[in-house]
Amino acid sequence: MREICKELEQATGGKVLARFEEVKLKTIYTGPLGNIEMAAKLALARGTQETIDENALDREDASRFYDSQRYAFDIFNDNYRYRPFEVSVGALYPIKMFVDRTIVRESQKELSSWLSGEADGNVVSIDGDDDLRECLKAIINSRKMVVILQRLVTET
Repeated sequence: MREICKELEQATGGKVLARFEEVKLKTIYTGPLGNIEMAAKLALARGTQETIDENALDREDASRFYDSQRYAFDIFNDNYRYRPFEVSVGALYPIKMFVDRTIVRESQKELSSWLSGEADGNVVSIDGDDDLRECLKAIINSRKMVVILQRLVTET
């Protein structure tokens, strides 16, 4: 994925950049009760009881290596950004790709062998490196991606 980011930057003469990074979500409390709710949650968190395994090593838990992580592919310039897909990656294939619905609709034929049939209709299931390359090729060559890339190059 990082290679694709570099290739995109080179192909656009550095006018459009791309990144593939882990999605990090944070909770924002808004409204008149937002600060009260946040204070209550912090107070509860401070007062919770925690059981500590005294025999455990002072190390980070490695279980997260097997857990799925969510990553986003973004293209952007100084003024605009676009996210054509997100990917849920675990330790092993298959990986799930959540593709922009317009891209799925435009590239239905090219993506048909990977569409998972989930209710949303925009989930692609990838079983190997070759499938991933072919799927990315179909996404990047979709009409929507081409139009957005062209506009990002000219709108800098």
